[in-house]
Amino acid sequence: MTTRVLIRCGRPPHQPVGVEAAHAYRGVGTFSTNSGNLLFQDAIYRTLRTPDTDLVVDSLSTERRGMDADHIARINDEFDVVVLPLANAFRDDFLQPLTRLTEVIEQLRIPVVVPCIGGQFDLDHDADSAGTDLDAAAGRFVRAVLERSASIGVRGELTQSYLTGLGFPAEQVDVVGCPSLHLYEPGTTVAGPTGSLTSDSRIALSLTPSVPQSRALLEYNHARHPHLTYIAQDSQTLGLLLWGDEFEAPPGMPGSLDHYLCAEDKIRFFADPTSWLRFLAGQDFACGTRIHGNVAALLAGIPAYQLAHDSRTLELARFHQIPHQVVPDEGWAMDAATLYEQADLSAFNAARDVNRDLWLAFLDRNGLPHRDRPDPDYDALVTAAARPDGVGPLTAAGPAEIASRLRWLHQGLRPGDAVRTHGAYQPEFAPAGAAAKDVLTRIAELRGVVSEQAGLIRAQQKELAALTTRLERQQGQLKALTAATRPLYRKVGGWLRRRFRRR
Repeated sequence: MTTRVLIRCGRPPHQPVGVEAAHAYRGVGTFSTNSGNLLFQDAIYRTLRTPDTDLVVDSLSTERRGMDADHIARINDEFDVVVLPLANAFRDDFLQPLTRLTEVIEQLRIPVVVPCIGGQFDLDHDADSAGTDLDAAAGRFVRAVLERSASIGVRGELTQSYLTGLGFPAEQVDVVGCPSLHLYEPGTTVAGPTGSLTSDSRIALSLTPSVPQSRALLEYNHARHPHLTYIAQDSQTLGLLLWGDEFEAPPGMPGSLDHYLCAEDKIRFFADPTSWLRFLAGQDFACGTRIHGNVAALLAGIPAYQLAHDSRTLELARFHQIPHQVVPDEGWAMDAATLYEQADLSAFNAARDVNRDLWLAFLDRNGLPHRDRPDPDYDALVTAAARPDGVGPLTAAGPAEIASRLRWLHQGLRPGDAVRTHGAYQPEFAPAGAAAKDVLTRIAELRGVVSEQAGLIRAQQKELAALTTRLERQQGQLKALTAATRPLYRKVGGWLRRRFRRR
């Protein structure tokens, strides 16, 4: 029997989405503001795609505003199980989506499986620092999940410790790591360093802009490695690269097109895992603070080194035995060449099968049909589909790429400049009523007209209701009057009968 599964996922792996469209989706992108999410979401989809499953993605809508009882009823009626892959969901700035997601889960009558979730705490991973609001939201979420599944999958021991500290049994909190590292052909290994990095070596550096040490790491390695490429993962930087939308970035990090990474065309953003891994396969080494930037490198088959800056990056590096070290105080910098020499992957390769066995046991425990290795036919389908390349800065784009972006930006405006107002030519002498109005002004005027019409409609509805009430009252009075008064012919007939009886 086929199991119908609803998956929390931006889009199916076999469905390429243009970078512009991916970035424009609901303000967070199909990657939920961080392209690293694409890796484990795609991995879950590939893992659960079997002859016994029918997979449907929710496009990240289950935790969004607008969820109503009718849609929840559809989920209950149309699916057998809901699968919710999550990353660092136990954090303060995810409280609202986590609460909305919990409210949906509490109304579901079908199994709900969370195959991966983590907390985001300081490096000392003190669970008491989470705060009462986060504790309450996390506890409510996990309770709702465990009422509908055998266990919950967490990214590492630190998250497991946090949940057991909230009172959940350790045997119901399974440590499974990142699902993206579990789908591979048996015997697959990643080769460690060979020799040393040179000036010709190609290095992929992935950094978290908000981490204070990122600036020093970037500047130090940019000065020493001419073939370094900075791999951005946040949606703000994608907006900068696509459209030149500048923003206030942390000091030293790219937030404008005059930043040296943009000027030298040494920055890329990938909105598709296939093109991301293809690019990384051509690099010699990857390092940085972004955990999924380094996971992507390992999936592409090149050495990687993790610089752990919080509990979530530390626990994943520990579980998977990814070469790593904790980032010390602000201002520290480390040469990628030194990190390359320390990137011994023997422990990572040795732990891989053991970790995958834990992952498969979790899937079996929760009754999810799955595969334990890639599907070559499906992989060929995914690879064959046209994929967007990595996005570089607008200032370095070639004519064809710029034309493509302009076409995308111009779509839906036909007849095009016939509706343009902002930036269009304005005559010096023309009737006031003929002046072109800004689109936002026209929208505001239309809203005013609509509001005025709505007011008139409300007044007319009120008047109609009053008239209806009066009419109903008059009909009642007429009915009462008619029932109490005998017709004239009956009165006359009665009088005549009484009169002739006397005679």
